[in-house]
Amino acid sequence: MVADFVATEFRLSALKSKEDAVGRVRQQLLQSRHVQDQLRVFEARDRSVAETNFELVANWSLMQIVVMVGVGIIQVVMVRSLFDDRSAFSKVWKYKVLS
Repeated sequence: MVADFVATEFRLSALKSKEDAVGRVRQQLLQSRHVQDQLRVFEARDRSVAETNFELVANWSLMQIVVMVGVGIIQVVMVRSLFDDRSAFSKVWKYKVLS
């Protein structure tokens, strides 16, 4: 009888320690999940910021390219008008120079 009681007490003690270990593992898994959720939120926010910055840079670069091409075309037309007497800008140049 005493031996049965001691064996039962030993089994209950072993079961309790295993339950405690499972509880600790469960708590650590919950903490890991919480950290992963936080990292997922940070990553989503940072990705959104990066995508917004990419769009801004792409749009700004496109605008600068358009302006540079426009300025280049205007410069070519104006330089050609300096050497061509029949161009419309040539009359403007001569009018400004002669005035």
